[in-house]
Amino acid sequence: MGSSTDLRDECLRRLLVNSVYWGFGLDVPAKADVQLVGDFQPTEYGFNTYRRGVKPDDLALSADAK
Repeated sequence: MGSSTDLRDECLRRLLVNSVYWGFGLDVPAKADVQLVGDFQPTEYGFNTYRRGVKPDDLALSADAK
């Protein structure tokens, strides 16, 4: 669980969502919805692999994804 590419795995996303429920003292659902919202294309980790010129508006969800 060290990079953004790890979040492609549904089981890891479920672990994170369940830990938030547990941390807030809420009942952990048997099968919480952990589907990705919108397009998720993480970059591989490494030196000089970031995307230049990306602005926050470029990452905003479209009305279709909400």
